[in-house]
Amino acid sequence: MRTLFCILLAFWSLQARVGYAQRYFDDDKLLSNQTRIDFTGHGVHLVREIALNQIVVFDTGVGLGGGYTDLELDGLNPYWSLTNPAISLYANPKYYFYRKKVIETCELCFNNGGAFLGGRIRYVSSHVGDLYFTDLRSTLLSNVHLGFQMSGRSKTLFRGHLGLGYAATLHSRKGSFYRSVDVGISKILKNRKK
Repeated sequence: MRTLFCILLAFWSLQARVGYAQRYFDDDKLLSNQTRIDFTGHGVHLVREIALNQIVVFDTGVGLGGGYTDLELDGLNPYWSLTNPAISLYANPKYYFYRKKVIETCELCFNNGGAFLGGRIRYVSSHVGDLYFTDLRSTLLSNVHLGFQMSGRSKTLFRGHLGLGYAATLHSRKGSFYRSVDVGISKILKNRKK
């Protein structure tokens, strides 16, 4: 957890050090504040993405989706119940690299498109109102990942990431490393330039 905290602190300090604005490029390719709905394998999330400058974005989300069984029993194992979903909260700072080159050459880099290095902290509750499945636990997940986000001029994004993470259940504090894989489609509800 300390390592992840140090990485998050480094992202936030970068925004103070390298906050250059590339106003001579197409304004549609600059990072912006967005509100969107994400549809991923983890569930459906309402996300607020805030551009801290032109290379660092911080997004937070709340949503409904699958939960996780007890890590002591069989490792990190997602469990889905459409009639009884789990609540998920997360924070995810993202550092976009090669931003100037991407803006000059990329045709699919509108709406905060590009490649990034991110670190996500995510809390997933046990299933809401779940009285029968005692193996479903509140879980805290953290990961570091490389990701991408692509969009044309439309309000639809295709995004994903691949990384390594650590998950722990809150009741027993037992943990496990896991591969972090996420692919999804997002619909932008509101997009505001800085």
